[in-house]
Amino acid sequence: MTLLNRIFELDDENDSYIGEYSENEFEFEHSILMATEVIEDLRKNGVFLKGDFYNDTWILENNKIIHQRVKFIFDDILDSDIKIKVKCWISNFLLHIRPFSACKYLRYLRKFLNITKNLTKRDIDAIDSSLNDLPATTQAVTLLCGINFLDYLSSSRSFASNIELFLINLRTLSNKFNYYGAPRDLPPYRDVVRFGFILSSFSKGWDPINEIKYLPILIWWKLTSVIPLRISELCSIKRDCLSVKGNNYFLKLPRQKQKASKKSLEVTDMIPISEEIYSLLKRYIFLSDSYGETNTLLSPAVYRNVTYFPHQVKVKSSNPKYYLHFMFSKLLNMFYSEVIVELYGLEPIKKYKYNIQQTNIRKMRNEEEFNEFISEKQIVQIQPNDTRHFAICNMMIQGFDPLTIARMAGHKHLESQYHYQKHIEYFVDSKAYEAILVNRLNSYDSESFPSTLTLKSLTTKSLAPKEMFEFLDEVDFGYCTDELKRCESRICILCSKNWIPREEIENNLREIIDMKQELKKKITIRSETLSRIYTEIIVEHKTSRINPMDQEDLSRAAKLTNGEIHDYAMFISKIFD
Repeated sequence: MTLLNRIFELDDENDSYIGEYSENEFEFEHSILMATEVIEDLRKNGVFLKGDFYNDTWILENNKIIHQRVKFIFDDILDSDIKIKVKCWISNFLLHIRPFSACKYLRYLRKFLNITKNLTKRDIDAIDSSLNDLPATTQAVTLLCGINFLDYLSSSRSFASNIELFLINLRTLSNKFNYYGAPRDLPPYRDVVRFGFILSSFSKGWDPINEIKYLPILIWWKLTSVIPLRISELCSIKRDCLSVKGNNYFLKLPRQKQKASKKSLEVTDMIPISEEIYSLLKRYIFLSDSYGETNTLLSPAVYRNVTYFPHQVKVKSSNPKYYLHFMFSKLLNMFYSEVIVELYGLEPIKKYKYNIQQTNIRKMRNEEEFNEFISEKQIVQIQPNDTRHFAICNMMIQGFDPLTIARMAGHKHLESQYHYQKHIEYFVDSKAYEAILVNRLNSYDSESFPSTLTLKSLTTKSLAPKEMFEFLDEVDFGYCTDELKRCESRICILCSKNWIPREEIENNLREIIDMKQELKKKITIRSETLSRIYTEIIVEHKTSRINPMDQEDLSRAAKLTNGEIHDYAMFISKIFD
């Protein structure tokens, strides 16, 4: 099976569900090489019928059975530089969706480019007016195609720095348009937690072949969940990226360094990493060195010889020393297929399908009782750039200042963080869910967890028989089991030393449900407060200074948020088993 010959297994259900965040980023030479390789593979599969990268007309086969063909037209994009970027952008979609759907994206983007005069017209009110002149069914998707394209360009070294501010304004404008059916930015948080448990368990016992094959997945998960990188950034990291200074470890990123100015923040290409991540990267470099020379940290030779074509005729690459992001996407899909499906018996489902089929499921999951733990056979797939959102939100709830987050994320403007703040409550929920799992696993053989993928049979201390305890002292709710009264909370039920007989839970169920709702409400309020503080913090760009009082407010809000997460997790673990 060659790189893209599964394209006809794809469907067109998501042809109007483009996200506002691009899965890739534009880097001139690298992106052109990537696009030409995609085109050549499509040509070998009989999909790309006419033209090449530099032609203004491409003809692709959309359906071989009925000989349905689609035409991609670029000749009305008069700016040659923009045209190259558009071709690179659209080629990325040809990896995942049918040509017909990709062609629709191109048409919408051409509308957006026409409205903005090839991105030179940036008056938001004028753009708003022009969008309103379009048919209602195309307004939102036209804007979102433009936003996705600009997000693709925003980290480019060759693009003007003020594109980031333009993108921020467009995202604000997009809130006006009702984009029914647009996919949520992130998968359900419990599926994220499940994925992490499975990957961690699998990596602890993998054999040498699976280790060299799937180490890029573990590197991606551990690195980009902490440091907010795009997958294209990860794939572009150079082989000689690591350095050590004293007891500190550093990773060099493929970013263009930029000094701070009155209007933009400093961008650095060298960031600190933990010893664990440093060792993980060194391990991969050591194991992959024997497969051949590579210019990138991740080895394309390993991908071609071990991962994707181990028993097939090798496909000659026009770019043999560079690991391209489609390789990682294919590897991640393979992990879902070979590990999550075959070893753990789960059924992966694409995020857009999940959203179409179960529009209200996310809301239900946030409100339902937590006794509906891991029991579903379906698991929503994580996309490579989702972890960038996780990393930024994780830094926010830890109380990192906005300058540090911007530096780690490669943002030139603080406003770029605002859009991630809508995920804070989502991420807080995920941390609460994860904490609940950890609490429940404390008295459970954690090694058997991944094989069963269920926590319904757990017996928590709160529901243990009375005979287990040598000391019991009645309190407001249940009993204290600690003779020394070493309280962990002002509310006894939130203490791990509190024991509640099952009949007392049943007799006070209404009160317990009210308490659960109150604790969840507190988490929501803390999340909103944290988001507001991030929005209101004023930064002096040139000196990279933040008012100490603002930093103190931020640290306090983060500490209180994590306290509410702890209390909620403790309560749910004890009661809703």
